Amino acid sequence: MWHASVAYHGRNPTLLTPEHRLRAEKALRGVGVTDPDGNWTEYGKLAVHRRRRLTLAEQQQFRVVVCDVRGTGKVDELLAPVRHLLPPGYTE
Repeated sequence: MWHASVAYHGRNPTLLTPEHRLRAEKALRGVGVTDPDGNWTEYGKLAVHRRRRLTLAEQQQFRVVVCDVRGTGKVDELLAPVRHLLPPGYTE
């Protein structure tokens, strides 16, 4: 997964704007899939996080196997060791 984060620098970190999202998108230009299902944005307390899945060509280039485990029993298995670190009520 490609990941770009853009944070607000100043006294009030709650002033994240659409420009922060656009900067994160610009950082990922030219990499990853372009379809909406392969891109998502998360707004944190201090930064905007933009994530994008690798293309098939990138997976082959970097020799990685990508498997979407959302909605499967594998999610619980993978989250079990770190579940205590997640926010209360977190669900996948």
